Amino acid sequence: RVFPLTGFSDPVYVELCVTSHTFDVALDFSLTNKTTTPMTGVLLELSTVGDLRIVERPQEVSIAGGETVSMHVNVKVSSTRTAAVYGSVVFHQEVDGEEANESQ
Repeated sequence: RVFPLTGFSDPVYVELCVTSHTFDVALDFSLTNKTTTPMTGVLLELSTVGDLRIVERPQEVSIAGGETVSMHVNVKVSSTRTAAVYGSVVFHQEVDGEEANESQ
């Protein structure tokens, strides 16, 4: 099942597909640059609450205007108690010759 995490009018549109296998959860993110200008330093920052552990953090990427990239994150589950994953997308974009830092 696919979950939209941002709105269509946001500069970066993010969708998530979650797959679980016993004590492993696979998070497959799709990030789309909805603008016509390239974004550099795009980083998906994630944190967990509860008995979850992020195995490896996503790497910083660049996304051309209108392009979509995928990011895969594995999460280990150590108990079946309630837990949550929180995140934000941070990126740099040049606007009128000046670099702007944004967070979503």
